[in-house]
Amino acid sequence: MRNKFTRTALSSKGYLQVNKLLAREVGLTASMLLAELVWQEELAHDKGTAEADGFFPAFRAELERQTTLSPKLQRAAEKDLESVGMLTTRVDKAGGNQLFYRLNQSAIARFFQTEE
Repeated sequence: MRNKFTRTALSSKGYLQVNKLLAREVGLTASMLLAELVWQEELAHDKGTAEADGFFPAFRAELERQTTLSPKLQRAAEKDLESVGMLTTRVDKAGGNQLFYRLNQSAIARFFQTEE
């Protein structure tokens, strides 16, 4: 018989999946953030909050809750991802400093096509 605690603690809702090749390139923190942003982008499309230009909203508090990355670590990870062209960020000052992200799918795909 399966232990309910084990199923709950080790289910996909209880951990982050991080690509090791990506972590070697951009760091573990940036890889964790990217994995969560991929999920947040999917949710934004499902909710209809993604914009036509590819930007989608995400809140630092929710990213911290999902990844355990503090806002300071999130900002550092964003810079790492931006430096390799995988991410663009935008702050909507009119919307109360709401953060918007856009994943550069072609840069992400190029990375995985060139890695062996």
